[in-house]
Amino acid sequence: MPKKAKRGNGRGTVYFEKKNGKWRWQYVFEGERMSGYCETKTQAERELSLVIADRERGLIKRPDQLSVGDAVDEWLDARKRELKPKTVAGYAHLIKKHLYPRLGKVRLQDLTVRDVAKFQEGLEDDGYATSTIKHLRVILNGTLDRAVMHEVLPRNPMDKLSFKGRPGEKREVWTPEHAAAFLRMMRDDYGAAALVFALMTGMRRGEALGLKWDDLDPHKGTLRINRSLVTVNGSAQVSTPKTESSKRLLSLSPDTLTFLKEHWDRQITLALSKGGDWVETGYVFTNASGEAWHPDSLRITMHKACRKAGIPIITIHGLRHTHTSLMARKGVPIEVISKRLGHAKISTTMDVYRHLYEDELQSGAIDLLDLTA
Repeated sequence: MPKKAKRGNGRGTVYFEKKNGKWRWQYVFEGERMSGYCETKTQAERELSLVIADRERGLIKRPDQLSVGDAVDEWLDARKRELKPKTVAGYAHLIKKHLYPRLGKVRLQDLTVRDVAKFQEGLEDDGYATSTIKHLRVILNGTLDRAVMHEVLPRNPMDKLSFKGRPGEKREVWTPEHAAAFLRMMRDDYGAAALVFALMTGMRRGEALGLKWDDLDPHKGTLRINRSLVTVNGSAQVSTPKTESSKRLLSLSPDTLTFLKEHWDRQITLALSKGGDWVETGYVFTNASGEAWHPDSLRITMHKACRKAGIPIITIHGLRHTHTSLMARKGVPIEVISKRLGHAKISTTMDVYRHLYEDELQSGAIDLLDLTA
C-alpha cells in the first residue's frame, strides 16, 4: 500500500500509486469521498487545494449532488489558468447560451449517452454551425473527462458519441468577381484598409488589427505576426495569436507591399492633418485619431463596404475563407496555404477547406489582382 501524505484533519491526502504511475489526491466531504489522478505531485496538491478552497467558500457540493451546470463551471474555472481570456469568455458565452438551458439542471451522475446525443441533435436541428457544436463538445467532453478523473463518474458518456458536422457544409466566400469588386471600390479607403489587407493575406481579424509597422520588413517582403487584438467582455485587449503556430513569418506579394506603402502615405497625411489630435500608437491599421480599432467596430465598416461595392455581405472572417478559396482556385499547394493561415496541422486546413481544392501549382504569395483574374 503506497504511503499517504497526511495533511491534517479535513485537509485531504496526496500519494503516489505505483500501479498506474500517477499521483492521487483524496478528500472526504460529508461522508462522500472525492478524489482524482494527476501526472505530478504538484498538480495533485494544487487540485486538492482548489477543492478545499471551494469547500471553505461554501461552493463545494457532494459528488452525488453535482449538476451538469455545476461540473461545467468547475471545469471552466480549472482551465482559466491555461486558456486565453478571449477563449474563456467565448466558452462562458456558449455555456450560458446553450449548456445551461439544455443540460444545466441534469444531475451529473444521471447524464446518459442519450442525453448528450439529444443535446447535440437539438443544436443541429436548430441550425447552429458545425464550429459552434464542436466548441460545445469540447466543453462538455472536458467536463466529463474531469468528472471521470475525479471519480465522480465511472466513464465519459461522450466516449462513443462522434460528430462529423453537416455533409457538404460550405464556408461563406466571395466569387473572384466579388473580391475584385471589393478591391476596386475599397483599396483607397483608409477606414477599410484592414479589411482589404485581410482579403489580401488571409489573416484573422485580430492578427491584422494587432499589426504594428515594426512588424514589417519591406526589404525582405515579410511580416511577423506575434500579437492579436481581441474583444474580451466588450473591451479590446492585446493578446498573443490564437495558437502557437499562428505566430508566423508571412511573405507578402509585391502588390500587397505596394498597398501597405500607399496606406503608410495616407496615414502620414492623416496624422499631419490632425496635428495634436493624432495619437501615435504604431499600429498599421487605426481609426481617424490614430488609435487601434476596436475589433467589433469593423463589422459595421464591413457591411457598409459590401453595400458600397454592391456585393454580398459576408463576415470579416469570410475574407479569410475567400482568400483561401482564391488560392485554391489557383492551385496553391495545401501545405503552403496551411502554413500561411497559421494552422497547426495540414489536417485542420483540409477539414475546413477540403471542398475548395482542385489542382496544385506552386506559389503562395500571389497578388490579389492575379487571384481575381
